[in-house]
Amino acid sequence: GGSRDLATSARIVAATNVDLVERIRRGAFLRDLYDRLTFETIEVPPLRARKGDVAVLARHFLVQFAREIPSLKGKRLSDGAIDALERYRFPGNVRELKNVIERAAYRETEDEITPSDIGMLGVCDDSDSSDSFDARVTDYKRRLIVEALAEAQGNGAEAARLLDLSYDQFRYHHKTLVAPPPRAARKRR
Repeated sequence: GGSRDLATSARIVAATNVDLVERIRRGAFLRDLYDRLTFETIEVPPLRARKGDVAVLARHFLVQFAREIPSLKGKRLSDGAIDALERYRFPGNVRELKNVIERAAYRETEDEITPSDIGMLGVCDDSDSSDSFDARVTDYKRRLIVEALAEAQGNGAEAARLLDLSYDQFRYHHKTLVAPPPRAARKRR
């Protein structure tokens, strides 16, 4: 908006998870700003489209947490945990994967993290269409809880707000639909 040019050596790196071209078509994003920002564009597909990256990133995050918190050193992901991670669609993308691994690392007291330690990953989008109505409704509720928690970056109160639930309602649904079974109910390894 000024009347003279100003020199700068700044560079702007921006990221978005929305389709800016579509937003421009709808008049929800300025074409001029888009032209200025898109000198170079790198499109990164969502994690669910890069299944081979899931195991690599999961192990990376586990190593990263072990560096930050020495008591986590020696933790590893079981083959079953990797399989469960690779089946999950990660609506919250890489951030959700990082949160899942961090929670599992803190929650699990043994060195090997198993599928039950990951907990929330009983939710897969490849549900069997022959499931009963009630099972499908339960699966949908579970997915809503998981996706809201991912969008809220693990903040339960914010996830409750996103779902228009009280915090107590959210905690109840999370406990009954998503949380892993109590340690005493788990099979002995």
